[in-house]
Amino acid sequence: MKICCEKNELFERLQSIAAITGGGPTTKSILRNCLFVATDKELQIKATDLDVSACLQIERQEVDGKGELALPAARLLSLVREVPGNRIIIEATKDGKGATVCSESGEYSFKLLGESPDEFPEVRGFSGEGALELPRAKFAEMLRRVAVAASRDSSRYQLTGVFCEIEGGLLKMTATDGKRLTTDEMEIDNPASAATSGIIPNRAVDVMVKVLSQGEESVKFALEETEVQMSFDGGEMMAKLVEGTFPEYKSAIPSEVKSEVTADRGQLVAAVRSASLVTDKETEAVIFRFKGKEVAIESKGSDIGESMIRVDVEKEGEDVEIRFNPSYFVDALRTIDTEQVRMEFFGSERPGAIKGELSYRHYLMPLVVN
Repeated sequence: MKICCEKNELFERLQSIAAITGGGPTTKSILRNCLFVATDKELQIKATDLDVSACLQIERQEVDGKGELALPAARLLSLVREVPGNRIIIEATKDGKGATVCSESGEYSFKLLGESPDEFPEVRGFSGEGALELPRAKFAEMLRRVAVAASRDSSRYQLTGVFCEIEGGLLKMTATDGKRLTTDEMEIDNPASAATSGIIPNRAVDVMVKVLSQGEESVKFALEETEVQMSFDGGEMMAKLVEGTFPEYKSAIPSEVKSEVTADRGQLVAAVRSASLVTDKETEAVIFRFKGKEVAIESKGSDIGESMIRVDVEKEGEDVEIRFNPSYFVDALRTIDTEQVRMEFFGSERPGAIKGELSYRHYLMPLVVN
């Protein structure tokens, strides 16, 4: 089997499945591999860790001979990155357990050892049963913004993903790590009015955001009892849902707004990042004092020094003094694409909300000093 394909397309596909093939410890080395499947009509690249699976099409390609080839995904990605030119040639060895990877000109050539494709687990296809049709770009943006707050602590497994709820004509997503909470929603066409929910694991979310970065206007999305499935331009993916119950989060969202603030997002990011340079592990906090037409941003490190930065804002309501972790605050601002950022405050000891377009909210728990 000999494959000739565009370097950029192959590189993008390998990047998309990197979260699967390098997702965590495994006793099965075959799961570190990606599987090339060539037929008379198409060339596919598959990846699975038995929990998350993807099957992606490689469109701009020429294949000589049908067959399958299993190659270490991370190593192949590194080689493809380094090979010059616009096209890559991959030719299977005679025993089918490796390949020669080279540039079209032949100046760069590598022999890469793989494994027997017969050992690669089966990757099921998209069933399509009860699937919803969603706008690709909006869905991907929702996932990206909400996933920022998902926990990466495996001991809190029920928080290690995005909680997805479908009820009537509404799709809602929520994530939290206990120190911040994000939520967003959008209206959908749900003919069956099905109501379902589940926690999509972080690794699946990472893959979904990458594969949805471009393509046709819509995708098909199915949230089943134990699995999430998606079909999109150029491929399909499936993932087991996180077992467990997502915490009841609605009671933690404050409602009585005491202050509303609008500020230039770029100026605020620069100011908070600068203030964070004068913090240490003991005082990893930045104080925000919203008063009149400005916010005074203060920080102090016991062995470093102090900072005071002022930024113009527009404020309605009460003056407010509140402390936040600067890294979390900057992360929240980076999920907003608008030049102006809107914020709501509910008191110095209640979560502050950074508001995105429409229904997106990013709640940050303040650091309370006794």
